[in-house]
Amino acid sequence: MVHLVAVPDAITASGCACVFTDTIFRLHGLPRELVSDRDPRFTADFWRSVFKSLGTRLKMSTSDHPESDGQTERANRVLEEILRGYVHSFKSWSEFLPMVEFAINNSVHASTTHTPFYVNGLRHPRVPTLLECNSGLRGGGTRASKNRFGSRSSRSDEEVIAFDADIDNIDIEEDDASESAEALTEEDDASESAEALTEENVDVAVVRSQRTEANESSDEFILARETVVRFVQDSIAEAVDQQKQNADKNGRQ
Repeated sequence: MVHLVAVPDAITASGCACVFTDTIFRLHGLPRELVSDRDPRFTADFWRSVFKSLGTRLKMSTSDHPESDGQTERANRVLEEILRGYVHSFKSWSEFLPMVEFAINNSVHASTTHTPFYVNGLRHPRVPTLLECNSGLRGGGTRASKNRFGSRSSRSDEEVIAFDADIDNIDIEEDDASESAEALTEEDDASESAEALTEENVDVAVVRSQRTEANESSDEFILARETVVRFVQDSIAEAVDQQKQNADKNGRQ
């Protein structure tokens, strides 16, 4: 993955170490090897002593052979091309770095045929390509919430008496329904006490099956992750070898 940080020209080796800790270590941990050019900041005793104590091997690129650190050189060229297309003034280039970093990490690389996001996490980040737009306009229809008998003042006496009788019948039916519901509740309480042990056994079996499924899914994720990493490593090694061959041919000419 690519991580971009704006730093001043006069940054020291200790400042580079702080940037490394804040941007690389907190996200990926300590690397086994660190490839860099022969900048005085990276060849300083402080930089070497820090990574020696951390157990990281420093590997410097060969002078006049930028292909030995081809990934960094390629990333720098892509960064320059993107910034030329969006930056309108020299002072505003650092404001575009977060989005440029996201764009580079979400793009398919020719050497790996995958995006850096997928290589590191086996997933693609969600991007707002299509935002669902709900209409803010409401209404346009009539509400049918009127009482079917109309207002009380517009009804006749016979309709009012019939309506009250219907209400009384509804109350009686509700009382009968509540009594039958209470009887069913008592029967359910008796049956629940008998089924409590069976339900506990079922719950234990469900928990065990869920744990088994979780372990299987985690094993599948780890296997897929290792497969992708091996494929990426082989692709990068092949691209580096091809780049070295091209450089040797150009040197002989």
